[in-house]
Amino acid sequence: MKQKTSAEICCIIIQKLLPSIYCSSLLNSFVCKIFEKIIPFHIYKIQSESKYANRFKSKVFLLKKDRIGISASAISNLSLNKDVVINEEKLPDLYLYSHKNVIVSSCSDHIININERLIINDYLANKNDDNKTYYDYITRTFFRDIAFLRKKNLTRYIDCGIKIFGKYSFNYYHAVYENLIRLLLLQEFNDMIPTDVPIIIDEDTIKIPSLNQILKELTKDLKRKIEVIKIDELVEIGDLWSFTPINQFTPNYKNSSLSKDTDQLFDREYTLKMRNKLLLMKSNKDFPTKLFITRKNTNRRNFNEDDVFSVLEPYGFIKIAPEEFTLEEQIQMFHNAQWIVSGSGAALTNLIFCQSYCNVLCLLGRSGHIQTCFTTPAFFNHAKMHYYQQENENIVGVHSNFHINVEKFNKYFKSIIES
Repeated sequence: MKQKTSAEICCIIIQKLLPSIYCSSLLNSFVCKIFEKIIPFHIYKIQSESKYANRFKSKVFLLKKDRIGISASAISNLSLNKDVVINEEKLPDLYLYSHKNVIVSSCSDHIININERLIINDYLANKNDDNKTYYDYITRTFFRDIAFLRKKNLTRYIDCGIKIFGKYSFNYYHAVYENLIRLLLLQEFNDMIPTDVPIIIDEDTIKIPSLNQILKELTKDLKRKIEVIKIDELVEIGDLWSFTPINQFTPNYKNSSLSKDTDQLFDREYTLKMRNKLLLMKSNKDFPTKLFITRKNTNRRNFNEDDVFSVLEPYGFIKIAPEEFTLEEQIQMFHNAQWIVSGSGAALTNLIFCQSYCNVLCLLGRSGHIQTCFTTPAFFNHAKMHYYQQENENIVGVHSNFHINVEKFNKYFKSIIES
């Protein structure tokens, strides 16, 4: 059984000693403040955005209802299932909220009311699976409906803004499918928000060239100013406009082997709309049609790439690092590909640009259930995607390093490329 963290233990102790702590006014009590002197965290109660809006009279606009989320099951060399299974579940309705005098943090989904000791986060408020957890730049841990946030000082005040940033804004995958995709809603419902309200994004979006290019492409017709929140900033917003999530992803697991296909649900309409808009940016550069994706700058999920490439090279594969190319070139690279072999990583975000004749093989250690975060975007394009998991090697965590048995991989790959 996994040991609880010190922060989780503190949560349990507080809830045992102070059963009435669920009343937000008591979170401001003398006893609670004493706890905060002892531990390096602030203690907040979690609340859903709809309940918060009702309590504090925020403006609420219903944008979309009756949405269906889709996930496509993953197929691997170790899987008994040889056909993609399409899972469908109802997604929450899409809303636009306008909250007064709240706090936001860089690289976080939280909206914070310091005076009432509340954090607004639908994922935490609606979580119903003890295996799922959540952390971001400001969140230390949470237990039931209490969250522990890192102590940070308020840095400045902004009159108003539209929240486009969120958790893991430095990660290409999360930035595209969770954060920047909100700009599609802004394009569609731009007239509902006063024209002088700027777009608020994280500094990472400006610093990472590919994300900055997407930002420019999706905001070029909006005629709104851009306000940048720097790393480690905690900012008060007088009037914050907030879209609820389009796609629904589980951020973290206590045990990844217990994850389910439906932990990642995509809104097909907006995911494909993002694809079609960004495809307009693709370059005309010629790329090989058989790609082996390598990663130049990473210390996670490493594997014996050279050994694997020795199997692929005789079939005409070229080793290529997408991060060395512009976004326009990456889009063309994946759009033109007939075969892609890669370790699991953010570069596979670009599978959304593939065509139906593309075959994709993702390599990873045997860490239990394979998540559908890459399979589903590939399925939307009717690309054929498989996973190769190393046999007889149990890996702790989806981000762990692994080793591919070259002899077995050679036999497997020959069977699928020559079939």
